[in-house]
Amino acid sequence: MTSRKVLQVFQSQVNFTRRLSNAAQRCVRNHHDLKFLPEAELAPLMAYFPKFIEDVTHKDMLLGVTKVNKRFERLIKHNLPTGKLLRLHTFIYVYKAIEKHYSNGPLDEEKLNRLYQLSWCLEAHNNTYCMVDDMMDSNDTRRGIPTWATLMGAGTANDALLLEYILMRLLKKYLKGHPNQEKIIDTFLEPHCPISMALELETTNLADFTMDTLKEIAALKMMRHNFNHPIEVATLLADKAYFMNDMIKKALVHMGFLYGIQNDMADCYGNNVTGKRCADIQDKRCGLPIVIALSKANSTQKKILEENYGFKDEVKVEKIKAIFDELDVLDEYYKIEDEYKQKLSDEIEKIQDEFSKDVMWKLANVNTYGELGDSPY
Repeated sequence: MTSRKVLQVFQSQVNFTRRLSNAAQRCVRNHHDLKFLPEAELAPLMAYFPKFIEDVTHKDMLLGVTKVNKRFERLIKHNLPTGKLLRLHTFIYVYKAIEKHYSNGPLDEEKLNRLYQLSWCLEAHNNTYCMVDDMMDSNDTRRGIPTWATLMGAGTANDALLLEYILMRLLKKYLKGHPNQEKIIDTFLEPHCPISMALELETTNLADFTMDTLKEIAALKMMRHNFNHPIEVATLLADKAYFMNDMIKKALVHMGFLYGIQNDMADCYGNNVTGKRCADIQDKRCGLPIVIALSKANSTQKKILEENYGFKDEVKVEKIKAIFDELDVLDEYYKIEDEYKQKLSDEIEKIQDEFSKDVMWKLANVNTYGELGDSPY
């Protein structure tokens, strides 16, 4: 088998609490390690950031209301450049890969400007959901800094709405004259992420905490929002070839699911590596640890889970974690993780176009922490 087909198990110091698992030591699952573009590629993006702020606060966007302009300048500076920027890394990499494959010579200034404009639009779009999510979950911190909701309170809801409104206007401005303007804007209007958030709000009965529910949430939020969207925008922006075919989408389903379950485990065992309050247990979220536990629990253990899951009470939280330990949730997680790495690997191998396959292997390499495929650089 080639290295692409081999599922490598890393032996390294683990950042999260191991507790009482029989699983072998594995690599850290911290999404802030998922960046893969070199600094030379990111420098022009960051250099464009002040211009993006100017565009957001222009009188055509906020009607020249000075106090609102200043508020949104603070909002953009506080929220946009502080995250892992994974969607931007994916977007820029895929766009440049397509341009390089189908064109000769370096990108001209107009194309680079549009690339950075849409990069920050993608991050602004992501942050509208982050701000709402922080309000819903009462998060005090995100990315290791105070959330906008902590700083601004209930006004955050209006800020999120206004940011999305500004975003639509910016996209019309940035994409003027582009042959795929309407299609790209339509991708920003798709409601997958808020639908997934609504689904999570409606999933409060532990009887509904199943692997099927978890996959549905991941397909809406992680797969579509984090992976499909930036890749789709990149292909439309390049206007060279559109390779979001069914085989690539099947691979991205598994990539999104892996991202989602890694996030679930980091929340439970991460010792704050996520940069925000870890409270899936307290908030009664349908995450992988509780799904595994419910599938393995005997009647006594299930009763403890039902009586203690979803309460902001540290005693109850510890009872839940004790059951997770008894059922060796971490060991089960690693089995599922390996299963879906293999599924991702198998789906990528089915892609017939070699260029598209190569791009997907490189994205898989990043999103499995180097365990699948080849490095992008």
